[in-house]
Amino acid sequence: LREQFTGDSVVRLHVPDEFAPDEARAALVWSRRRADSAFDLAWNLHRRLPVLGEAMLAGELDEPRAAAFIRWTGGLTDAQAVWVCERLISRAPAWTVGQLIEHIQRLVLAIDPDWAEKRYREAVRRRRVVGTRTEEGTATVSGLDLPLDRAVAGCERIDELARACKRAGDRRPVDHIRADLFLGSLDGSFESLSDSEIVTHVRTHPFLDATPSD
Repeated sequence: LREQFTGDSVVRLHVPDEFAPDEARAALVWSRRRADSAFDLAWNLHRRLPVLGEAMLAGELDEPRAAAFIRWTGGLTDAQAVWVCERLISRAPAWTVGQLIEHIQRLVLAIDPDWAEKRYREAVRRRRVVGTRTEEGTATVSGLDLPLDRAVAGCERIDELARACKRAGDRRPVDHIRADLFLGSLDGSFESLSDSEIVTHVRTHPFLDATPSD
C-alpha cells in the first residue's frame, strides 16, 4: 500500500492500486494471475471484510466459502458487504458453497434490486477472447463474459450443424464435429458457405491428423 515515489517517507494508500500485488509476485516468484488472486483474497480477508478473516482464523470458515462471500458481495459498499457476511457467516459451514451463494444473492438483491443487472452489464464490458497453449501442445480458445443471448445462439447453431453432420453420415464423435465447426467459424473456412455447404465441407475435410503443425 505504499504510494509510489514517496522516497524515504512511506505514504500509505487507502486502497491498493493496480500494481500492489507486484511486491508479492516478485518476492515469491508467482505468476501475475497467482499474485493478483492471492492479494485480492488477502485484502478482502484483512481489510475489506475482516469478519471473514477472523472466522477463518478461528477455524469456523474455510477458504472456498470465504471466497464466495468476497465474490458475491462485489459491487456492494463495504458496509453492505459486512452486513451480509455477519448475517450468514455463522450458518455458512452447514451449507454447500452453492447453497451459500444462493443465500448471499438473496440478501444482496434485497439490498440492491438492480444488483444482478448491474453485475451483468459490468461483466459484459469485460468481454474478450483468449487463446492459450496447453501443456500437451494443443490450444484452448475461450470467449469470456459474452452477452448471454448471443452466446446461447452461437452454441445452438454449432449444435444444430453438428446434428446435421451426424444425419449426413459423419460417424465421428459429436464433440469432434463441434470442434471442427467452431474452428471453421473462427478461421474463415466457412466464409460465404451456406449451412448445407458447411456440412459438406466438414464431412469432406475432417480433422484426423493429430501431428502438431510447425
